[in-house]
Amino acid sequence: MTIEYRVFQASADQKCNICHNPIGNNLAVAHAGKEQDDVVDLHPTHLKCIELWYQTKQTCPQCLEPINLDTRSFLIPDKRNSSRLDDVAKRTISNERAQGEEAVEKNIALHMAAVTKSFYNKNGHCMITHNGTPCRGQIMSINGEQLLVKVFVLSLHPKDWPIVYAKRDQIGPIETRPTNCIKDLLDFLYSIKFLITPEIRQAFEKVDRSWFCDAENPYLDEAPSIGYGVYMSTPSMQAHALELVKDKLKNAKKVLDIGSGSGFFTALLSEMTKESEAEIIGVEIIPELVARSKRTIKEHLEENLRKRITIVSGNGNLGFIENGLYDVIHAAFMFDEIPIELIKQLKIGGRLVAPVGIGRKSLYDPKLQSGKYTVIDRISEDEFRICETTVCSFVPDSSKAK
Repeated sequence: MTIEYRVFQASADQKCNICHNPIGNNLAVAHAGKEQDDVVDLHPTHLKCIELWYQTKQTCPQCLEPINLDTRSFLIPDKRNSSRLDDVAKRTISNERAQGEEAVEKNIALHMAAVTKSFYNKNGHCMITHNGTPCRGQIMSINGEQLLVKVFVLSLHPKDWPIVYAKRDQIGPIETRPTNCIKDLLDFLYSIKFLITPEIRQAFEKVDRSWFCDAENPYLDEAPSIGYGVYMSTPSMQAHALELVKDKLKNAKKVLDIGSGSGFFTALLSEMTKESEAEIIGVEIIPELVARSKRTIKEHLEENLRKRITIVSGNGNLGFIENGLYDVIHAAFMFDEIPIELIKQLKIGGRLVAPVGIGRKSLYDPKLQSGKYTVIDRISEDEFRICETTVCSFVPDSSKAK
C-alpha cells in the first residue's frame, strides 16, 4: 500500500506525534488529506522520528496502515518518487536532519548522565543484549523511561540492523578502561563490540599502530595527531570500518583508501587482503604525509604486504580512476556529500564506506566534524544502495582548506 505524505512547516506549538517534543522551527511530515490544510489538523511528525518508526513498525504512525518502506520519498528522494517532494522541502531536509541530530545527541548526553557516570558518551553508544547476545547499540531517541536503540548486529548488513524499544534498565554503559598495549586495546574493542572478527584482530596485532603515529600512548581509543592538522582515526572507528567491508575484502583485487594519512589503515587493508593479494591504493592530499607513509611502510611492513601498496598524492574526492574500478573504497575524512565520480569507481558488487557530515562540529571534539558513517553498495550499473550505520566524528575534508 502506498500512503501519500506532505512535508510542511508546522506551527511552533505543535508536538511530534512520536517523540512528543516540540516541532519548533523544523520541517514536519503528516499523512496528507485531500486539501493542503488537512495536514495541519493531523499530528505532525519529525522526519527523523517517522523514519525510525518505519524501521521498527513498518506502518504509518498516524493511520497504522502497513506501508512499503520504498515509498519514503520525503526522506530519501530518488528517480522513482522524487516528484512527490517539492523543491523547498528537498533543500531544507538536510538542515532539519542536522538540527535534529544535534538535539538528539544533547538529549542523550543529558539523560544518560543521570543514568550512569561511566556512560560512554561518544554519540550515544551503549550496550544492549539482543537475542541473548551482548551487542553495541546506539540510542536514537529517549522518551521518559523508554529508549529507541539501533542494535549493531555485525553479522548482518547494516540495512538489516534492528531498531528496538528498550527500557533504561535494559541497556548498559560502555565502560572505559586504561589500554596501554595492543592486547588491552583489542580486548576493550571486543568487549564493546566494535570488533568481533578474529581476522581483524590479527590485522591490528600484525600492523603496529605505534609505527604510524607519535602519540605517547598509541593504544588509546583516541584520534592522535599525525601533524599538518590531520588526525588518525580512532581504533574503534577503524575496526568498525573493517567489520563493514570484511566480506568484500576476502576476494578483493583492488582496494582504494582515500585520506590515507600516515598509512596505518592502508597497511591494515593490505594485511586483510593478503590471501586475495589485492592491490591497495592510498591517496593522500598532504605531500609530507605521503612521504611519511611511504617511509613507514617500507621500514616496517613485510614484503608481501608492502609490495601491494601504492601511496599517491592527490585529492581523495576524485578517487583514483587511473587504476580502474575497486572492490572496496574507504574514506577517512568527512565528506559534505560523497561525489558521484567517486561512487562510480566501485565495481558492481563493490562497497564504499565513508563518513558523511551533517553540517556542524562534533559535540565531543571541536576539531572534528559530526556525521553519519555511511555504506554504499553498487548493485548494478545504475543502481546503488545507501545505508547509514552510526553517528561518528571525523576530520574534515582537507581539500577544502587548499
